[in-house]
Amino acid sequence: MTCRCTGEFAGLDDGEMVRLPDESTILRFRHLLETHGLAARILARINEILTENGLMLNVQSAVDATLIAAPNSTKNGSGMRASGDAINAERGTGTSG
Repeated sequence: MTCRCTGEFAGLDDGEMVRLPDESTILRFRHLLETHGLAARILARINEILTENGLMLNVQSAVDATLIAAPNSTKNGSGMRASGDAINAERGTGTSG
């Protein structure tokens, strides 16, 4: 084990386990679970336990980080911030009458 804190966090630092499994071992174990259809069953059981103990999070949020083109500046010639109407008039996209 390279860091005692990792084993302590995972509850594997009780003196019995000297090293944590490497990524290849964990991957082989994962494939074994999937081959025998156990991964989904284990996850379902974990979700049941979390729900029974009021620990399951059901609220979800979606975040959109889409980048859009924007003008370099909304300041007018005098260096002051231009109003929305002035910006729209400059762009030719005004909505007034």
